[in-house]
Amino acid sequence: MRYAQFDMRSAVQIESQPTNVNGYGFYHIFCAKFAAERKFTGVGPSLSWDASANLIGKPTAGNITLDWGLNGAVLFGRQRMQANHHTTNNYLHNDAYVSVTQTEGSPSRSKQVTVPNLGGFAGVSWRYPDAKVSIGYRADFFFGAMDGGIDTAHRENIGFYGPFATISIGIAG
Repeated sequence: MRYAQFDMRSAVQIESQPTNVNGYGFYHIFCAKFAAERKFTGVGPSLSWDASANLIGKPTAGNITLDWGLNGAVLFGRQRMQANHHTTNNYLHNDAYVSVTQTEGSPSRSKQVTVPNLGGFAGVSWRYPDAKVSIGYRADFFFGAMDGGIDTAHRENIGFYGPFATISIGIAG
């Protein structure tokens, strides 16, 4: 089984003075704010395949191996997105002041989705009968996991990749 939970938050604020000519009694100030929260939570069956090939040494005394593997899953879960938007325009022209404010209703979506997941790794391990030290590179991708849209839904991928290191110690019995 595979479980995944992703949370994203974003906030943007803009302040602009596009046409200020203060010496002539005229100005225009524009302000905008946007904030969004996005989430995916899912669970589903997974399948993985790990393999290794001996490079140097003997498995009973200690050896160095080349390791690789692949994994895949299908996650069934829920995408959620909630956002809010607010703009303000302030104008002054010949002592006449006008302020226009617009607040958008909070777009909110929640829907059931199916998210494919693919990943893999390659690395080198130093193995001893009761311990193992590994280094390598791992990648894991979740396709269409997040709703990255604002007014309409837009499915976006999430990926994690980079180097890794692990230490494993066996408990003899």
